[in-house]
Amino acid sequence: MEMPQTATRPDGNGLETALPSGLSLPPRPDLLMRLEDLVLTGEVDTRALTREMGDDPGLTAMLFKVAKSSRYGRSAPPQSLEQVIQLLGTKQSLNVARCFALMSAIEGDPKTMQRFWSRASNVASFAAVVAADRVAVCNIFPDQAFLAGIFHDCGIPLLMQRYPDYCELVEGCAEKAQWVCVREEDRRLKLDHSVVGALVARHWGLPDFVVQAIRHHHELDELDDHPSRSMVAILQLATYLSALENRLDWPDWLVIRDQVLDELGIYAEGFAEYCEDLCEQVAAH
Repeated sequence: MEMPQTATRPDGNGLETALPSGLSLPPRPDLLMRLEDLVLTGEVDTRALTREMGDDPGLTAMLFKVAKSSRYGRSAPPQSLEQVIQLLGTKQSLNVARCFALMSAIEGDPKTMQRFWSRASNVASFAAVVAADRVAVCNIFPDQAFLAGIFHDCGIPLLMQRYPDYCELVEGCAEKAQWVCVREEDRRLKLDHSVVGALVARHWGLPDFVVQAIRHHHELDELDDHPSRSMVAILQLATYLSALENRLDWPDWLVIRDQVLDELGIYAEGFAEYCEDLCEQVAAH
């Protein structure tokens, strides 16, 4: 495998400031930047936001899908995009737009990317449900957890584009029903998908605690900061639930289980029933 040519140095967030030659970060689409201008710079014009979002059918469909989730506590589903945005809130709607934009911005083999984003969306859905259930403990909101769930593994397809042999590593893990091993990535590339994903998240302007959670989503022990640590715990539980639902083996769960449950304030007794309930909530949508 070709080794990356890096000129790396840590910045204040513990991330690298240089990428391997030939590995580039996906640019933020123009639509997303316009939406950010509308939401983040002063009083929000909901009608203007609705017009911008409504021009993209794919984004509109994702917004409706998220809004129909029971975690937003509304019996009657919204009937218009403006109602969707009002239900979710402007910042939450922006986070959904960020997720959709990322999924559109990273290119690759269509079948491979479909499988990848299907898994990412599944983890993100579980993360949102966990966050909604534990919001009083963690103060992490569903839209933030959904955002982190979509972004947390986005370094994988970028590494697949840059290093052809990396596809073999990913496929090998898939054949064994296992997740991509960060330690193996570091051994082969001196770089792993969590670092690349955090760089993308920072480049796209995500909150710093989300960036740090993506950077350390395989390293709960590395985090003392409460919001980032709680987000990692949510991602870990969401990943376990996704693996459970899809009958995948994930040996690391046995190592981190107690830490995750402690961080999220979940009792070990009745944990199996708790997981069944969360799986039913995700399956319903």
